[in-house]
Amino acid sequence: MDRRTFLTTSGLAVAGAAFSPSIVFAESGDVALNALFERIFQERVATSPELATSLGLDKGPLAALKGQLSPATAAERQRDLQRTQAALAALAKVDRASLSPAAQLNLDVVRYSLETQTVAPGKFQIGNITEWAASGAAIPAGYVNMVDGGVMEGAIGKSWSVEGWAGWQVMMKQYNAIMAAVAEPKLIILNQWGDPTDYQSMRYGLGSTLLNDGYYSFTNTATSYHGVVWFDEFDAKLGQAQAIPTAAWKQGVWRRDFDNGIVLVNPKGNGNQTVTLETSYVKLQGTQDPAINNGQTVTTVTLKDRDGIILMRKNPVKRPAAPQKLTAGT
Repeated sequence: MDRRTFLTTSGLAVAGAAFSPSIVFAESGDVALNALFERIFQERVATSPELATSLGLDKGPLAALKGQLSPATAAERQRDLQRTQAALAALAKVDRASLSPAAQLNLDVVRYSLETQTVAPGKFQIGNITEWAASGAAIPAGYVNMVDGGVMEGAIGKSWSVEGWAGWQVMMKQYNAIMAAVAEPKLIILNQWGDPTDYQSMRYGLGSTLLNDGYYSFTNTATSYHGVVWFDEFDAKLGQAQAIPTAAWKQGVWRRDFDNGIVLVNPKGNGNQTVTLETSYVKLQGTQDPAINNGQTVTTVTLKDRDGIILMRKNPVKRPAAPQKLTAGT
């Protein structure tokens, strides 16, 4: 990976780099720009133990970084900001006229990434990314990790929704591609429009969202972006998610496991499906759709076409408690 790509695809966290404001260009053009990117990269690695370890560079001259953590203090954040400002000052000295068109673009992208950190250090960037990866198109490399999240507005329920005109599989391919492309903590919101009494459609949209690690929002078509709609499913405490599924579980029905339950989704076009579970699960106890969320214990579930359901485990997965008072070793 070239240094420009790294600097713009690592969560926009160049603020963590140590950078010397005394750097002076001895030459102009693309070579000098790449040398500057290299200096930013190397000095960033040298001041970020986590980054050095993640890249396998915590050895040799940087062996002292192994097993260490960066100080998460206000003073350190201020130093990070100062380093970013110094890097921007050095980039401002670059003679754009001496650069090739590709290098000019690289310079602009890196400067944008750094400037964002100075304007809103420690803040997340999100936006409307409904068109990202639309119709299976690749997300441009320059967009990867450019934002920390975004809204897939109207992914379901609008006349132009990808789920409506292209199908569930295409929507999920887009959703998964967007999740992979944004920076941590991946604040993706899959937005659905509809009638708040159409509980089946809501379960379908919520379940689809839970097949990956995004967030779900429901917009009442009658009131648009006014008010908050709440559903029984929002109170389900599923616990920690397990692996993101990459294929249907059985009979075209998709499943994701959680410590306290499971989510099943029957995609649009798959017809009604009755699936047998490997053990007993408990339906939610709700008030909005008592025919479905009736608290019953079940070993089989029938899902209509374009449907979903949350089921709770009778015996939740138990995980050991997180260790306390750890000290970083060497």
